[in-house]
Parts: sequence; C-alpha cells; structure tokens
Amino acid sequence: MAIIRDKEHALKIFSEYAALLDKEGIEYSNDQHGFYVHIPLRNIEKSFTLVCPVINGKVLLTDYCGDCYTGLKTSRTVEKALRKRFPDYDIKLEHYAGGYEPVIYRELEYTTPAALHEQVLAISEVADEGFRIGKEMLGEHFLR
Repeated sequence: MAIIRDKEHALKIFSEYAALLDKEGIEYSNDQHGFYVHIPLRNIEKSFTLVCPVINGKVLLTDYCGDCYTGLKTSRTVEKALRKRFPDYDIKLEHYAGGYEPVIYRELEYTTPAALHEQVLAISEVADEGFRIGKEMLGEHFLR
C-alpha cells in the first residue's frame, strides 16, 4: 500500500473545515503552529484541539487535559484514570518543562467537515472532563 502524504489534500481538509467553522462562528487558528480549534468549555476556558492530516485520508486529532506538577508517579495515576474513563481514546503522558501532560489522541477517516467537527467536539469534551478529573485528583498541582 502506498503512503499518501498529499499537501493538496491537507489544504482541502483545512479549507473545507475552516469554512464550516467560519459559518458557525467558532474560533480557530491556522498558522505555522498548526490548525487549532478553540471550543468554549465548562471546566477549561476553551479547547486547544489540533487537527493534523496524517496519511491516506486520515486525520489525527489531539488535545491535552492539563499539566501534572507532582512528578511521574502521580501523573501516571491521572493517566490511568483517564484511560479507564475514556477507553476509546489513546491517552499518553508527554513531559514538558517540569510537568507531565495527559494528551488525548484520536485518528479517523476524513469524510466531511461536519463529521470532522463532531469528532473535534467529542475530543474537546474529553479534554474538558479530563481536566476536571485531573483537578479532582491533584488539586492545585493540576493546571491548564
């Protein structure tokens, strides 16, 4: 099977999705840092969902719940709780400047901008609920 890394296809996905977001009045950014969607949420101010066309027509969505500032052991406890609560998502700890971020990933087929947006909304809700769980577990040591 050939791996397709098609810049033209990526631009098509971004332009179609940006048109939907513009129509709905939803905030997003599309610059040298990537294509990010910012959904207003309950527990965190807004999502920071990255939309990445991957390969072969698939899209990778990713967002993070917050930052654990209690060390690796308790960060892994938060990661485990999030994996249990959201088994349909790939959740991994990433290490940044003294803290650990539980990061959520989901790869999906691109079909339409509306279908993509449903998945962006779903992952942003996971990030929001994940923040609530992390805050409940670590208190002031869990930030976003």
